[in-house]
Amino acid sequence: DWLLTGRGPKHPQTPHPLTEPVILQTGETPPPLSEPVILGGESNTAPGPDIRGYVPLISWVQAGDWEEAMDLLHPGEAEEWLPCPRCHGPHTYALRVMGDSMTATYGPSFPAGHIIFVDPDQRGGITSGDFVVAKLNGGNAVTFKVFVEDAGRRFLKPLNTQYDLIQGEFHILGKVIGAYVQL
Repeated sequence: DWLLTGRGPKHPQTPHPLTEPVILQTGETPPPLSEPVILGGESNTAPGPDIRGYVPLISWVQAGDWEEAMDLLHPGEAEEWLPCPRCHGPHTYALRVMGDSMTATYGPSFPAGHIIFVDPDQRGGITSGDFVVAKLNGGNAVTFKVFVEDAGRRFLKPLNTQYDLIQGEFHILGKVIGAYVQL
């Protein structure tokens, strides 16, 4: 009222309508949409994830064959800084997925354009079934795959069944701890 007409107190003593939910009983008329509504005593919303820090989006990773990694940014620079809801180490970074070898018809899927969070501080605890970014020994070629260890042999497995298992000498650069989708 004070804002529209200049009458009444500038700072009313009553609580703000958005701080106290309205609980409706069956058959009651809902209040105006500016106030939160709780139907049957339960909220229809939940708090968002706690942001555990921001992670630099530094490059892309090929989800397909080995591809040379090119990072043209200087330390501390990033294309973008993304909020990360997962606990992560101080060296965690984000990569944009390229290619379709990590696109699955069911279960987890990472189509081209998705962003993955990679924590190199967790590479010592990699177990079979973890998502990883790996580097081919003797070069700069990297890929994003599922790590598989079976009968003492190590493989990199794509989620897309049209691609083959990757065998050979590689080392893990980091464990993928989450994904971020930009719409």
